[in-house]
Amino acid sequence: MFKTIKKAKNGDQDALLFLINKFKPLIKKYSRQLTYEETETDLVICFIEKIKKFNLNKIKNKNDAMIISYIHYFMEWSYSKYKK
Repeated sequence: MFKTIKKAKNGDQDALLFLINKFKPLIKKYSRQLTYEETETDLVICFIEKIKKFNLNKIKNKNDAMIISYIHYFMEWSYSKYKK
């Protein structure tokens, strides 16, 4: 996961698409909970922005569980931002 995010940050479109597809169920979960149109698109855009800004240096333990947990956290934050 660490290497895939690093590739996506460096402009690898295939890596970015892989990450979007991997987290598509989470994106869909939050988009169903919001009531306006284009929710899924907004969350995907937010996801891409967060991946591009992902500070890999802050992740001390570069295992997949930590990275996935962090992604879940920022998707939950994005959901709450759009919920308001």
